Amino acid sequence: MIKLGPAIQFSVLGKRENNEDFACFETSSHFVVCDGVGGNQKGEVASAIVARHFLNAFQDDPDSGADSVLKAAEARMSAHIQQHPETYGMATTLTFSQVRLNNILIGWVGDSRIYQFRNGKILFQTEDHSWVNDALKAGIITKEEAAGHPKSNIITRAIQGEDKPTQVEIVQLTDICKGDFVLQCSDGVLESWSNEDLEILFAQGFSAAEIMARMEQECDLNSRDNSTAILYEVVFADVPKGPWRKDLPGPGRSQITGNGGLKDNGKKELRTSRWLLLITGLALFLAAGYYFNPLFKKQDNSANSKVARQKKPSDIKSKSSNSFQRPSPGRTSLGPPLKPNIDSIKGGSRNIVKEKRFLKDSTRKHKTPIPTKRQENRLLPGSKSKVDTIKKNLKSVEI
Repeated sequence: MIKLGPAIQFSVLGKRENNEDFACFETSSHFVVCDGVGGNQKGEVASAIVARHFLNAFQDDPDSGADSVLKAAEARMSAHIQQHPETYGMATTLTFSQVRLNNILIGWVGDSRIYQFRNGKILFQTEDHSWVNDALKAGIITKEEAAGHPKSNIITRAIQGEDKPTQVEIVQLTDICKGDFVLQCSDGVLESWSNEDLEILFAQGFSAAEIMARMEQECDLNSRDNSTAILYEVVFADVPKGPWRKDLPGPGRSQITGNGGLKDNGKKELRTSRWLLLITGLALFLAAGYYFNPLFKKQDNSANSKVARQKKPSDIKSKSSNSFQRPSPGRTSLGPPLKPNIDSIKGGSRNIVKEKRFLKDSTRKHKTPIPTKRQENRLLPGSKSKVDTIKKNLKSVEI
């Protein structure tokens, strides 16, 4: 929650013949300062139309979007120009702030400024929509050259009507503390007060009324242009921290409600993001299981195979070894040794003679005895004839 002290304002003529600035505010909620442009084209009319329209629109609906309010203000200006053709060419700048439950929404068009001060330091400052500021950011001129530049009166944005639409820049101030000051002012104030001078003034510990009295006196003496300002102080701020407190410039700002919370669409987007993260993590987990599972399955299948794998001679000598190893490179695998009882040789269960086995040849005329296990173990490793015989006839075993 944010609470403000009484807002203070002033507006002085300066060295001009008429005052084209306009300021208005609603106690502790909405504040508007506009600087009219146009001279004989009635810039004071443009500033009054826009300022009153912004104030009334946000009073009627605190959740109004600044872009839609700006378009309606431009339409109202165009309607006035049609009824009063002599006002064609009038325009105005804009500064607007709306104090919400947990933040302050600000918007501006042109070279009128909004400052946030804390402990005598400028915590935030709007960027002017002006030729000088654009040239400064582009490196065309230096900061020293920008002060008092002959083109300092050229602005790149202004509210002129429907035939020349513009855009309001929006920022949400979420770092709010007790004792902060928010100043909205036209560029006439800046003729008498530089940023360094303003920091010195706000560092003195004066009240809002004392600060404004000193500013008004200096502007009345030294400013050539009209000078108008509104100042208010934050006397209480209890702003909880959360993800919704991030600045949402552009289209995202429409997700913020008048009390500083997110609308339902913002909550739905947050929930959707969490579900997407959960689903993505689950998919990655299943993909990892699919990738690694065949390795374990291969080991399990070899362990549970009905026909045991052929053991190496080293495995035969060491009966205590239970590990499976691949045959050495270049060595022919003879398959599993024939045992007295082996199940499922090509789908059947048979009793095989312990001592002798016979192999059929292709002519089925004679039978060759197969060496018994005892004889097979006596064969030398280099013996090829009996091994070749077993390889050729291993698939046709008969009792």
